[in-house]
Amino acid sequence: MTHFAGTEHETSTCPRRHLLRNPDVVPLFALRRSCDGQVGIEGSRKLTPAALEGLAVIDDAVAWRMEDDAKQRARDAVPRG
Repeated sequence: MTHFAGTEHETSTCPRRHLLRNPDVVPLFALRRSCDGQVGIEGSRKLTPAALEGLAVIDDAVAWRMEDDAKQRARDAVPRG
């Protein structure tokens, strides 16, 4: 199965497997959840460029997933006959 198809992050590796292989990114997910993805100016001053880039990748993945889910709902809403 392909994850994040059509993006620069396209992969055949399950996102959960990525986390198991890269546990150092887990704090980024906790940070994103704690601020609902909005670190603000003060937060961005305190974070390293690598952390900000990681948050941007997570934001891209979330946006892609939301768009993909919306497309799937639209496909499911079309009557088949």
